[in-house]
Amino acid sequence: MESISRRTFVSATAAAVAIGLTACSSASEASSGNSDAQTHGSEASIETAAASSGKHIIGVVVYNVADSEVIMFRQYLVDYVAKVCFEDVQLVYSNSVTSEEELLGFIDDVAAMGGEGVLSFINIDLAAEVKRCADHGMYHIVASGTVSEEDFAAVEDNEYFLGAIGPMIEMEYNAGSDMVRNYIANKAGDRYFLMSGGASAGNEMHYQRTLGMLDALETGYGVDLGNTKELAGSEEAMVIEKDSLSVTIAPGYVSRDTTRPAVIEAFGDGAYDVVLSTLPVAPIFDTLNKANLKIAQIDCYSQENQLLFASGKLSYLAGKYGSQVGPSFVAMYNAVTGHAADFRDAGKAFKVVQKFWSSSNKEDFDEKYEFASNITSPAFNYEDLYSICCERTPSVTLDDFKTLASATSFEDAKARRSEG
Repeated sequence: MESISRRTFVSATAAAVAIGLTACSSASEASSGNSDAQTHGSEASIETAAASSGKHIIGVVVYNVADSEVIMFRQYLVDYVAKVCFEDVQLVYSNSVTSEEELLGFIDDVAAMGGEGVLSFINIDLAAEVKRCADHGMYHIVASGTVSEEDFAAVEDNEYFLGAIGPMIEMEYNAGSDMVRNYIANKAGDRYFLMSGGASAGNEMHYQRTLGMLDALETGYGVDLGNTKELAGSEEAMVIEKDSLSVTIAPGYVSRDTTRPAVIEAFGDGAYDVVLSTLPVAPIFDTLNKANLKIAQIDCYSQENQLLFASGKLSYLAGKYGSQVGPSFVAMYNAVTGHAADFRDAGKAFKVVQKFWSSSNKEDFDEKYEFASNITSPAFNYEDLYSICCERTPSVTLDDFKTLASATSFEDAKARRSEG
């Protein structure tokens, strides 16, 4: 998901997927009218949500309704969680949110609908967003992302901020470095095109991924690239050549018309061996799709990426899977059913670190995608969710919640389903 401020964000990805997701699609879901041109939700949406008497209304704010990760999470939350497991919940989705004004407007819309909380997949100014939720008496959670220590500390004492669940800084960094080590080990070539996404524009997640890539290249080739912390946040495209290694760093969100051309220009004639991307490459895939070019990205286990692996056009993926967001939903459900105080961590908001999955070949991707896309028995199924839900398991503790919410590796998922 995208972030404007590097200090606070949730996920910065942008894939061009032609699927319409802005209208009310079921009795368990409504949509706010947030868009670039319209900050507040439509009256029809508000009436639809308000008509669901007796249901807990929870807002879900997203950065791009056409993004493959957003679509993946939405399928799980709407089609499995709200329809199958928690029928007393109505999810109200935002349209694509790109500014703080739109984000705060969406929070106001949800409050006007009688909402009780917001699952956030984009944060621009976390402190302001938590405050706005608190002003309305609504809970807030960073549902799947990474928050800087500074930003987390600024809101951790607010009783309406439940916490943050996601890869966090270490996992983001490792996702980038592991990607590079894979290609070095397989002698894929020495010319790298590195897409740093929003690393220069305040996106901590993209910054950590880029830094991990650069540090791994430096170590793997035994060269000194310079100050990798500064290079990772470079606002301009640059080429670094050391011995046999050549690295082109191209910043910018490829989903945005304002920054995409600069990335394409930096790519030039495509004289590379490997593309390393901190975000989905779909918006410029036609540009990158050169003969014998290996493409790696940090995104998610989506159908779109399955097709890219099947065609041989994607050779490495690190990313999340749909049901990974299940524990975040349950944390919110526990709060709106009166149990928020039971899940404070020494009086403060909790933080849970989750892992990425990764695949370097089609066979491995297909095995993991089967788990990721299984809507009838997902990696986090109803038994898992009920085991950390106070209304279903009254004895559940914060430690129980953290243990399950952090058990996100592929091995964890296989173990749970084989037990089932």
